[in-house]
Amino acid sequence: MKRLIAFALALAVVFGVSFALYKPERIEAAAQETMDDEWVGYFFALEPFDGRRYATENGDDYDFGVPSVPAFVTITAFEPDDPDYEEGSEFNYSVGAAVSDEVVGSGMRVNVDDNGSSYETSGEIALDALGQAELYECYVYRTPAGDYYAECTQDNGTNVRYRTSSTNLNQTRTISTERSSDWSVNGKTQSRSIKVSVSFAAHTAAESVEFVWMDSDKNVLSRAAYAADALPETLTAPDGASMLVVTQTSADGTSARSLCTQDDLFARAYVPSMLSGLLRVVDVSLDWGENGT
Repeated sequence: MKRLIAFALALAVVFGVSFALYKPERIEAAAQETMDDEWVGYFFALEPFDGRRYATENGDDYDFGVPSVPAFVTITAFEPDDPDYEEGSEFNYSVGAAVSDEVVGSGMRVNVDDNGSSYETSGEIALDALGQAELYECYVYRTPAGDYYAECTQDNGTNVRYRTSSTNLNQTRTISTERSSDWSVNGKTQSRSIKVSVSFAAHTAAESVEFVWMDSDKNVLSRAAYAADALPETLTAPDGASMLVVTQTSADGTSARSLCTQDDLFARAYVPSMLSGLLRVVDVSLDWGENGT
């Protein structure tokens, strides 16, 4: 499922604010006089394709018709009856990003001033350290009508791809693109730049995950173990807990531990994905109760 997070830009000016909010995009074509298709980010397909693949929205999902890992910026226009709509404002839309469960998103950074606006987001794609992945790089564009489509990128006539069996994904790697667009709204020229960075990092898939709550003296208060496909959405700390030790055990018997304190809002695990060679990122929410106050 594609995770979508969104925030409102109904304010006249927003300076350098970081967000972690996501939602799909719909720019009202009637409000625009001229605008070309706009580059908004990446789309990594598990198989190559020719031409354009337009996305269809299904609830909170974007379906491009091929197995894929999206990571792109989204923009949604407010309708006049929307409570966030502000008459005469140039910023009657929400901005966010669309990422899949195989991506650790960093949120969204937004800057708006008299010279225009800029949106920047990034994400880390989780690779299976014991598997093999082959990802075809595609660019995602937004049309003036608010539709999305993806096109495979090429280098000298060959589709650009990243494979875990080759040197281009043997180590953590980051790719980044930034593009600007100008258009006219009601006779007034506006500009916007979008930057999306994507990194690839290998992790070992967890077969099971154990959570051990401890007090400040490292005494065990409680423990619970879950299969990787049955992790809870939320864990509640027992009275007196000040830390949580998370142990992820893989199929080959190896394990990895991480420590969460009261400053942490969630515990992260990497579990098998339906997409070959990739892992799904699961964030278990932590409720520290009065311990966290």
